Amino acid sequence: MPSPSHIIALAVSGLALQSCGCPDSDYIDETSTHALLLVEEGTAVQLNYDTVDLDDEEGCASLCTRLLARYNDIVETVSSCTITPDDEPADSVEDGTVLEVDDETATLTCVTSGFTECAGGRHSAVLTQRASGSGVDEVGAWLSREAAGEAGSVHAFAHLRRELQALGAPQHLLDAAEAAEADEVRHARMVGRLARARGGAVQPVETQPLPTRSLHALALENAIEGCVHETWAAAQVAWQARHAPDPAMREVCGVLATDEARHADLAAAIHQWALSVLSPADAAEVEEGRQRAWAHLQAQRPGPSPSARAALGLPSGPQQDALISTLRGHLAA
Repeated sequence: MPSPSHIIALAVSGLALQSCGCPDSDYIDETSTHALLLVEEGTAVQLNYDTVDLDDEEGCASLCTRLLARYNDIVETVSSCTITPDDEPADSVEDGTVLEVDDETATLTCVTSGFTECAGGRHSAVLTQRASGSGVDEVGAWLSREAAGEAGSVHAFAHLRRELQALGAPQHLLDAAEAAEADEVRHARMVGRLARARGGAVQPVETQPLPTRSLHALALENAIEGCVHETWAAAQVAWQARHAPDPAMREVCGVLATDEARHADLAAAIHQWALSVLSPADAAEVEEGRQRAWAHLQAQRPGPSPSARAALGLPSGPQQDALISTLRGHLAA
């Protein structure tokens, strides 16, 4: 099967694009469940080193909002939020921590309304939030967020390499992750210069300590953030390299497109290695997570306004949907 980098080149060239409508990304009263760790006799739950009282409705709703943000869901309303102690403890919680035998867990059930936002690039549990930035206009703000995203990817790849090494991954995957980290250092500088030239202000990246997670947790994150979001980011920036009206932006995007396509190939290689090591049940969960991420990405709401998209060289709504459809059709199977 062709590598992700070849599929990206094919999709962006227009050879495989097929027209289809852009689905509505709004959702109403969607139910989701999440595994949490009980602490202090069941009076609180732990999530990425934060705690919340079980009886605190506002804190419970905040947990729903933050967890769903990992799937790029923007929660506008939390209709209900409940935390129920489990009869049988889970194997891990939302931050990927492998639990001890005597740990108690609970199930968080969220009923929410909102929409799915545009997502791209590799996020990681080592980052406390997704990329953020501001600007004097939409273009500057978008570039600022992208620059922050590139800076966050430096930490994501550094932690990925440490985890791969601890989990006994092949050396070629470690070397590729180290090279990707160096790529992202350059990317952050290049996109940061573009952002500042358009009046953007890049927000600093915030990280947190994170222990080595299970292979299942790493594989699930890689399937979502690498195989889907990073692959889409590579296709999007390759499109910009062809269509951005600013020559400086086209030049930067051309460099990023080559590197990000290679990162997509790395994500695919990690995915294949992980599936060869995981149990059939864990491998199936990882595949389910990848398929769900493609579905969320395709249901996303368009990002900047049409004028800002044109200035950035981003694909239009129908073009974006066609690109994602092509990538998903070739890579999600």
